[in-house]
Amino acid sequence: MSQIKISQLPVFTVINANTANTLFVGVDVPTDTTFQMTANTLALGLFRNSYLNVGNNNLQFTNTIAQFSGSDPSFIQVNNQNFNSMGSADYVLSADQATQANYNYFADFGINNSQVTGNNTGYTAFNSYDAYLYVQGANATTGLASHQGNLLIGTATTNANLKFMLGGTNSNNIVGWISANGLSLNTQSYIVYGDGSKQTFAYTGPSITANLAYAQANAAFGVANTAVQNTANIILPGNVTFNGANTNFNSNIVTYGTMTTTGNVVTTGNLIATGPVTFNGNFVNNGQTINNGNTINNGNLTTTGNVLSIGTLTSNGTSTFNGNTVFNGSVAITSNLNANTVFSINVASQVMTMNGSISMTGSITMNNSTFPANSAGVLIVGSANGAVQAPLADGTMLQITGKDGISSKVTNDSAGTGVYSLYNGRSMRGTATAPSALQSGDVMVRYGGNGYGTTGFGSGVGVGGAYMQYVAAENFSDTNKGTNIVFASTPIGSNALVTALTISGNTVTFSNNVFINNTKTANTVIANTFVYGSATANSGVTQLSSKSTAVTANGISGQITMNNATLNSGTGVTFTVNNSYVQHVYDMVFVSFQNAGSGNYQVCVANTRVGSFDVNVYNCATGPSGNRGEALVLNWSLIRVGN
Repeated sequence: MSQIKISQLPVFTVINANTANTLFVGVDVPTDTTFQMTANTLALGLFRNSYLNVGNNNLQFTNTIAQFSGSDPSFIQVNNQNFNSMGSADYVLSADQATQANYNYFADFGINNSQVTGNNTGYTAFNSYDAYLYVQGANATTGLASHQGNLLIGTATTNANLKFMLGGTNSNNIVGWISANGLSLNTQSYIVYGDGSKQTFAYTGPSITANLAYAQANAAFGVANTAVQNTANIILPGNVTFNGANTNFNSNIVTYGTMTTTGNVVTTGNLIATGPVTFNGNFVNNGQTINNGNTINNGNLTTTGNVLSIGTLTSNGTSTFNGNTVFNGSVAITSNLNANTVFSINVASQVMTMNGSISMTGSITMNNSTFPANSAGVLIVGSANGAVQAPLADGTMLQITGKDGISSKVTNDSAGTGVYSLYNGRSMRGTATAPSALQSGDVMVRYGGNGYGTTGFGSGVGVGGAYMQYVAAENFSDTNKGTNIVFASTPIGSNALVTALTISGNTVTFSNNVFINNTKTANTVIANTFVYGSATANSGVTQLSSKSTAVTANGISGQITMNNATLNSGTGVTFTVNNSYVQHVYDMVFVSFQNAGSGNYQVCVANTRVGSFDVNVYNCATGPSGNRGEALVLNWSLIRVGN
């Protein structure tokens, strides 16, 4: 037997793959026996009665059979790698009843290798490089409840979320998360159903819950590209898009997100939309429609039931409302609007904009051909709380009540060459379908004013106020239509109208006891007397430089203050007055002294031309003592002769 020291033996760094071919020498202390054994024997019994501790740390938790620990500023890892391309690497957790014969009761976390396909593994859901986590619970044949074997994924930490990350490891790769309140999606994420339709969420609050209403909505989406047929109520908590050519709802619909339709929509039940609604196709609603969001209708809109709209309605197609329609928001109609019953806009701050025509079988707020005498066919109210006074008489087609404390105005603008704003009243005898000619004395139109007295306005248009009316002066025909314009007012201390003035053709007739204040009457002929009002007088002019300097005095009357240069006795001076009102050589100008100073003067008009006339002033005094340097003041007036 050779003798050799252990330190002189060769050094092996790798144990033979067949561990039965590697021998170890050892001593069993309890039996005081020296023995040999293979590496395989050593491996089988090495940790049978102890735990595995890899690393330099003490055991951290109780009942631990293996611990892997270390310290590295980057990471440490435990690797399980299968080098067979057709296999996989797995970590399997087995329940107490798991056996090789009964292939159940385990959880498996693993990854497939490069050549794995669902077909060659028997698991068609698994493919190469797929990582998986699944549980194999009890089968029905075991006698255990079929629902055992659930896969639970969650967190026991308060207020923690279960997050889903795709496409990367940054925060923007989190597509959604589950919190204690429900499922939330990021703004760029959406739910896609089997038919390709999408449901989008733009908020992070409570969303879909697992209830019957959502299950019904999910089933409806499954056939949305052809037609949605439902017999129960549908509640859609998120955004909804219907891309089908035709969508039929035979039940009530409630949507809380944005609703967009590409094809035609027909509803038999009620439609309640809390979010915005866009109809790109025709929309026919045979039930009640309640829309709490904005509605955009790019196709034709027809409603049979009542409509209540809280948001803005924008209709780019023809809209027909056969039921009562109430809009609490603004209404913009770019095509035709047909309302066959009551059509109301209830919010004073909102407006209805019409770019197309409007056809009303009823009226906008109420009324028809038999609306009551104490109401109006069209009522526009701007006063506080919608307060109005009843019309004076039956047949009031339009009544406007302005804002309290602000003048009520009606503005009619016209633009273009030769155009004008027209307020025209047309009257006829007979009926609108069978009219006949006016007769002498019939009123064609009356413009009147009434004021509120102690208890009311009065009993008729103009009563207790004033009016101007156009009256037929003869029986009308297509060639004879003589008219009078009659002015009437109520005298002070009275409540009865009195006719003051009648204009018939080129004749003006004043009634008895009519007085004209000369200070307020301009250029009026009264009993062959010319009366010039102060408004027609020229605002006096002063002659500059000398008594022969021309002046400009436009108007039909006025006053001229002459220069104070000396005018010798027995001599005269002539100066020109430029006046654009002199339009004919036949016009007559009168001139006189308002102030002739201390001298003896004469004044006259020397010449009349279109646009001007000459004035001559002569000093009638004799001798040097009659020479005078005075600022003479002249009054003048013009009478136009001719057209």
